Amino acid sequence: MPPESDHAHKPASHLEKNLVTAAKGGSISFLGKLFQNGMSIVFVVVFARLLGVEQYGIYKLVVVITTIAAAVGLLGMEGGIKRFLALAGKSGEENRVWGIIQVGTALPFLFALLLSAAIALGADPLARHLFDAPDLAAPLRLAALAVPFLTLAHSLAAVATGFKRVEYEVYAREIAFHLIKLFLAVGAIALGFGLLGVMAAYIIAAILAVVLLLYFVNRLFSLRRPLSTAIRPTGEMLRFSFPLFLSVLLNQFGRRFETLILGIFSIIRDVSVYSAILSVSNIGNMAYTALRHIATPIFAELHTRQEMAELRGFYQIITKWALTFNLPLFLLILIFPENILLIFGEAFRDGAAGMIILAAGTLYNASAGASGALINMS
Repeated sequence: MPPESDHAHKPASHLEKNLVTAAKGGSISFLGKLFQNGMSIVFVVVFARLLGVEQYGIYKLVVVITTIAAAVGLLGMEGGIKRFLALAGKSGEENRVWGIIQVGTALPFLFALLLSAAIALGADPLARHLFDAPDLAAPLRLAALAVPFLTLAHSLAAVATGFKRVEYEVYAREIAFHLIKLFLAVGAIALGFGLLGVMAAYIIAAILAVVLLLYFVNRLFSLRRPLSTAIRPTGEMLRFSFPLFLSVLLNQFGRRFETLILGIFSIIRDVSVYSAILSVSNIGNMAYTALRHIATPIFAELHTRQEMAELRGFYQIITKWALTFNLPLFLLILIFPENILLIFGEAFRDGAAGMIILAAGTLYNASAGASGALINMS
């Protein structure tokens, strides 16, 4: 009987430990997302007033294009980095960990460089023929320089998360990046550099976020070692990542695609309005995204150990947490949509119906839990 009793308590203790990890990491990630989204709202309010609604619409289109390019450059590696690091770290294979870091950062960075060059060369045709907005060309050409650094920051953040240190991504990508961008952009506008100055601030912030993440990753796993000692699972990582590429791209950047389509078929002013309602709706995504983020390597470990009962319980609890956060927020948006949008200015009130629709979609997404991450890690 005693052995059975010990065994019976073991899964429960593992579940409790994983829930504590998810709660701690999820809370840190949530606070980072909260800060990031708060900064996005500040950006809409400040720059729509300083630059005008049209200029802010151009800025937002440029950011959407470069963000999508950075996601494409990632080659779907984010999930692969987290999964392979979680497994290699558990078995203590340092040379394999070193190889995973090399493959997961170098390949996306090189591909993102090609995408950056393509955007810079194609900025004029894109602006004139696709968006019918010639003023888009110059800021887009400049912002293309940010693409490889945005991709590298994403890869390095995935490395930190693979080591279950989600706070490093929060510090670099969600706090430092947005603070630096805001202060430099305000300074650029004050000095008369206008939209191009704001785009320069965007590039500098991306570079500094990479520097900070390199410092954090080096604290987790020393990068000062010979490249040749690495065992690089390039084929394994590509085979794992490519099938997930399209689904990950659509899942993480679907709403940015909507902004892109709006820029193509509508007017730039509508892009500004949509950006405002999206920044409010995204508040509902924060808890879900934060929990999914930290849960991904835990899903991989539990599935590898075939601890299905614990995996099921863990999934159900984090889904409940995400839904509990989203429901009251949805009700608030449903009851006071126009009042919320008046924060951005009178011109944004027309987005009330769209904001309710987006909030409903976010609530439904949270109710499904981190099912996509669970499938990807299985």
